[in-house]
Amino acid sequence: MSKLLKTINIFFYVFLILLSISCGGLGGLLLSQGNTSIAIFGMYSVPIFGWLLISVAILLFVTSFCGCCGTIKELRCCMIMFLTITSIVFIVLIVIGSLLFVYNNQVQNMLKSQLKKEFLVKYGFEPHYTLIWDENQAKFGCCGVDSGLDYKSSNWYFTGVRDGEVPHTCCVKNNNNEYTNITLCGKFSPEQSEQYVYEKGCWNYFQKQLSVVLYWTSISVFIFCGLLALILIFSCTMNKVISRNILYGQVV
Repeated sequence: MSKLLKTINIFFYVFLILLSISCGGLGGLLLSQGNTSIAIFGMYSVPIFGWLLISVAILLFVTSFCGCCGTIKELRCCMIMFLTITSIVFIVLIVIGSLLFVYNNQVQNMLKSQLKKEFLVKYGFEPHYTLIWDENQAKFGCCGVDSGLDYKSSNWYFTGVRDGEVPHTCCVKNNNNEYTNITLCGKFSPEQSEQYVYEKGCWNYFQKQLSVVLYWTSISVFIFCGLLALILIFSCTMNKVISRNILYGQVV
């Protein structure tokens, strides 16, 4: 029974080590993409995301390695270290998953507010950021965050180089991929028909993707927590076996 328990624990630890290597590889891949950032929904940059994955990978690798060594060599100190750190991670993940699930709308509003803040400042001044916006506006048929009126409050409108009230990527195209009327589009006004300018803001499209991401992130966190709970149960049992063996001088 003890040998079976040891084998099961080692299997779990090896799985966590492989998972940590995968997380580290993904983090390194993200960092290798030009700069240390990725674009979420094609718009919102999170510069530390790659480093966050690598940090999680290192923590996961070290704790799993301690658990593996503690099980194989029957080192109670390593087992206690693994159980302590893993328990803390388990509690933190439960809290994060619950917050994401319960405060879904608040998280979306916070991201939207940050997105719009960056948009008003960066559009037209940071080439890569501007390119991403233009590509998404053309792809989704949208304009600005909430609407084309956002541009009238942006730095691009007051200090940037522009030839209209909105960028050309906000202008409607026909079936031949030609602008319906780029002149009237450039004279955008709230009363103007969407015949020339995309009226909907891009947030409508990003929100749909964000909702899916937040939902599945919450589900993934809870599934991983379930796995951690199972590992903690087996590890606690293994720790008791090791303590008993140390007390009675037995070998597993």
